[in-house]
Amino acid sequence: MPWVVVWPVLVVAALVGAFFLGRDLWRRGKALTRAAARAADAASRFSERADELAQAARERNPVPPVALLRDRADLVDDLEAARAARDRRLVERHARLRAVMAGWLDYWR
Repeated sequence: MPWVVVWPVLVVAALVGAFFLGRDLWRRGKALTRAAARAADAASRFSERADELAQAARERNPVPPVALLRDRADLVDDLEAARAARDRRLVERHARLRAVMAGWLDYWR
């Protein structure tokens, strides 16, 4: 007689546990799809921003054309322009450094 009561209780308990487990899995699956959608959106925004930054970098520092079959005078002009730009950046950097150092000297006096 006790087995007649125990087995139905065990079956009902297993069904109730299966229901709660299934509900939890369903909710986790929905949360996972929402997270995947957010991740896909973030990845697309990241890709677009990376493309924008790459384009800005290309515009700011264009790659010089290939030197094959170019006139030597053009190559020398390009080299001098690159050296002048480098020297200009160096002078600007040193001017900023001097300003910072002067500020520190004023601070410590």
